[in-house]
Amino acid sequence: MAIISLDRIASFVTRTANSLNVFQAISRRRARILFEEDLKSIAPLKGSLVSQPILLDGTWDNPNYWLRVQLLLSALGIQKGRVQGLLGPYNVQQQTATMRRMGILGFHYLSDSNGEKISAKAEALWENLGNASEILEWELPHELPPALLYDHILKRQRLETVCIHDTNGALYVSEFLEAAKTADKMFASSPISLFIASHAVGATSVWVWVALKYGVKVIVPFGYAGLCRYWSLHKPTDIFEFGDRMARNDMELLPATQQIALEQCGEQEVARRIEGITNNIGASYAFRKNSLEVNKQEICEQFDWEISTPIVAFYSSNWFDYPHSFGMNRFLDHWDLIQAVVEAAKLQKKVNWLIKGHPCDAWYGSVDFRKRMADAETAHIKITQQLWGGAGLLKAIDAFVTCHGTVGVEAAALGKPVLVAERGWYDQAGFVRTSDSREDFLELLVSQWWTEIPLAKTTRKARQFAGLYWGRPDWQAGFLLEDDSRQWEIYQDGKQLIRGNMEVIERELECIRAWFQSGHSHYHVFKMLKTEDYAVN
Repeated sequence: MAIISLDRIASFVTRTANSLNVFQAISRRRARILFEEDLKSIAPLKGSLVSQPILLDGTWDNPNYWLRVQLLLSALGIQKGRVQGLLGPYNVQQQTATMRRMGILGFHYLSDSNGEKISAKAEALWENLGNASEILEWELPHELPPALLYDHILKRQRLETVCIHDTNGALYVSEFLEAAKTADKMFASSPISLFIASHAVGATSVWVWVALKYGVKVIVPFGYAGLCRYWSLHKPTDIFEFGDRMARNDMELLPATQQIALEQCGEQEVARRIEGITNNIGASYAFRKNSLEVNKQEICEQFDWEISTPIVAFYSSNWFDYPHSFGMNRFLDHWDLIQAVVEAAKLQKKVNWLIKGHPCDAWYGSVDFRKRMADAETAHIKITQQLWGGAGLLKAIDAFVTCHGTVGVEAAALGKPVLVAERGWYDQAGFVRTSDSREDFLELLVSQWWTEIPLAKTTRKARQFAGLYWGRPDWQAGFLLEDDSRQWEIYQDGKQLIRGNMEVIERELECIRAWFQSGHSHYHVFKMLKTEDYAVN
């Protein structure tokens, strides 16, 4: 019998793996090119709404992003040759090829300035830091909000709060300042009328801010839960208005029949999320089908709690996922917030407390939430078990506290009282308890605030908002994008998505065009307010 050495086996495995990687790369490239060929079939509408050159941010490489960009360009009637590209430090070759196939010829770079001089300034700023909060006091070029820089550093560090002892800290500051200088040079010398930005956070937020300071209109082709959610920014302070926001009286101005329809739609959409049958990554992790569903009695037995004592839960956001993007100004970041909540919870012993991390923490690469928060536990404060299902928790908990998590909508739609710590994307919708300040919020935590909530009213309003936020028009029933996180898999499925929904896409284009002309900030809100019939799953 022949004996095969371990070295030969290892060599065979390595060659096979390399062959598979090459085959995968070729397959992906072909799927991408075919997908982008189909994008060309989405023809521009007649009559351009934008006359001067447009700058397109290509620093984020995602198939859904390119699709949303093409829909926007076509809706605005923008022809080839009117768009310039912005490139970043990653996937430059792929980004360039994609934008060239979209008819873009000229390119600029996210950071292209005198790095040596800026690096010295960044190092001086970083070395003189006494604590992280001092970053929010820095004076930056173009009156850039230091909160944007704080978030950029935090995201690059991927920690719970900014670490001022990080040896790469000056590099992150330099990235931000270099982007500011390059953006200033670009918008000062070019007559750009529209900047299409992939995001309004990180280094890209610098370009968004500087563009707005120069009077350039900005659109972010955001997407969430399978739907296009274009966000239009008109002035610099709009950069903290992220999320599909509705005005306080938007719902009241709708006909009663439409309010009822939205309420029914929202009840259905929340039920789908809790059942774990949506394609949104956050909901998928929050309501996993293979999780252990618990009830209040089982929770109380595990922690030796009296079942008659109310359970209040604090649902944390991911610590480094741009905490200031919704306008946070009462707390330094989410880590500062959770520390304040725990200290208040220690004083509020008339209730039992559960502290829960964000469902996507592991996916984001965050430190283990339970280990990091272990010191917070007392007899009446506990960290939720990782295996506990989200649906069971929603039903078992009596009241919820969050910053601006989706749990605020889900819990309120199920008839539970919700208190929010900061302004966010739904605090004006009338279904959560808000506070006037940091001090007011902390005082509420040690009170029985939930007894003052008119649950019948807040439940109705939460369901209406859920319908507006997660719902879609009935005419859009088949045109749903996969979650952006699927990345390369989307290229494989994108062909049928475009070819099989051309009639829906044509209507989407007309709706995007009407939204742009209306001046409304949030496309999806505009679309849903103009719709009377909603899709039924």
